[in-house]
Amino acid sequence: TNAPLPPKNTIGFYSHGEWVRRKADHANFGFGIQENELFLLESLKSFLNKHPHFELIVFPHPKERSDPEFQQFYSTFFEGTNTIIAPVEMKSSENFFKVNVGLMAYSTLIFERLALGYKTFIGANFQTSFPLEESPLKNLCLSDYESFEAALLLANEETEKEFFQRCRLEKYPLKEFLAEKVVEIQK
Repeated sequence: TNAPLPPKNTIGFYSHGEWVRRKADHANFGFGIQENELFLLESLKSFLNKHPHFELIVFPHPKERSDPEFQQFYSTFFEGTNTIIAPVEMKSSENFFKVNVGLMAYSTLIFERLALGYKTFIGANFQTSFPLEESPLKNLCLSDYESFEAALLLANEETEKEFFQRCRLEKYPLKEFLAEKVVEIQK
């Protein structure tokens, strides 16, 4: 409950390392991860150019870190924007509090961030079977630049509680889930 509040105007991109997987000719995971990751990167670049007071922290996938070109890939892609690449020792899941809004294509980190009560969005430009149509996770899906920009600007101004309520995800944070269980036990 005493986790530090993430600073406003900070965005985290949690990479699945799709560009490096393709380069290495790895099998396609499905879920449109490559297409959705590219959509997020392109949208982030546009967003940061339009809103230079925002800072982006790129959390590379461990697979990327072993590629000698990964630093160059991101610094070239985000050239002229307020972007830093998380150092190797900055583990993604241990540093959720460093960014106000997290973005990623399909990843287990989505569930980790949500369970810990952090604002998170999913790139969903390429439609897949995830999340299910009736799932409240659909409220986190960004499928075009207009919705991307509006969602980031709104979430940046909201508290975590407001964000989770608006997205109908009140029960996703573990502390809310556990608090409910304690009430049930006390009855």
